Amino acid sequence: MGLERGLEKGLERGLERGLERELERRLERGLERRLERGPERGLERELERGLERELERRLERELERELERRLERELERRLERGLGKGLERGLERVLERGLERRLERELERELEKRLERRLERELERGLERGLERRLERGLERELERGLERGLERELERRL
Repeated sequence: MGLERGLEKGLERGLERGLERELERRLERGLERRLERGPERGLERELERGLERELERRLERELERELERRLERELERRLERGLGKGLERGLERVLERGLERRLERELERELEKRLERRLERELERGLERGLERRLERGLERELERGLERGLERELERRL
């Protein structure tokens, strides 16, 4: 019985060690693959996110256009049927709201661009002015030093 237990324990330990080594090898291989793919996947994810955003924007635009087309068709049909001014006004309001929203978005984008350009110009001007002031101060100091030296030499000569 002692021999059987010893063999069982030996087998168990051997299997455990073998499994541990195999797990370590697999983990190392997996980590190596992940490290190799890491930067690529990061770039892929960024590209995917950018593409997703662009697709969302395109879909929104397309949906807006489709909605406008459908509303216009519906308006025309109802007008042809003579269903009254109330529906016509309601559909016009819906169309106007959609156009207003689109115009608001476009205006916001344009304003943002203009503000960015203005800020950039103001920063550039501010930096230029700051550099000019520094140069002027530096020249003034140099002139003062030069005059002081000249006066000192002149005094020394006279004395």
